[in-house]
Amino acid sequence: MTATILDDRAGYHRILEAIQKGTLDISAWLQWFLATLLNSLDRPLSE
Repeated sequence: MTATILDDRAGYHRILEAIQKGTLDISAWLQWFLATLLNSLDRPLSE
């Protein structure tokens, strides 16, 4: 999963910043995290 997060560092920082400046509703972050998790599961283990 780390490799997938590193591939989208800008998205990771963008979603964290939006949550910190907003209402602290983590729904957007949770959606980003679950999408990233799904992407990491689709990656071959050798990457």
